[in-house]
Amino acid sequence: MSDALTVRTYKTIAKRVMTEDVDTTIGRLTATHERHMQQLEASLQDAKPGTKGYIDHIRILEEMENRFTELMQGLGVLPKNLGNSTVTKYQFSSSIGIMPEDKRDRRSVGMFTAPGRAIDGEIVE
Repeated sequence: MSDALTVRTYKTIAKRVMTEDVDTTIGRLTATHERHMQQLEASLQDAKPGTKGYIDHIRILEEMENRFTELMQGLGVLPKNLGNSTVTKYQFSSSIGIMPEDKRDRRSVGMFTAPGRAIDGEIVE
């Protein structure tokens, strides 16, 4: 695909994004992409493995998937670096006090958990 065609495609998409609802635009782009992928996969079934046509189908499928991912990242639907989108969450809780001597031998798993007293925290890097 030439650079001029790519620029024209992005300009067309940008105009649609500005005039349509965002969800409508993303849904339309996704549906079109899925339809094209299904057509190529159906065409791939007719190609013989090991031939140039078969390899071209696979190459085009991969390029389309990569370009669609880049497009969705450019529109902000997908994060550019998936590793940065993860959030580590921790739950901190504590208990204080002295356990009575008659209960020291009858400890249960949730004995020190106070219901509703946990504090949620998260570390975002």
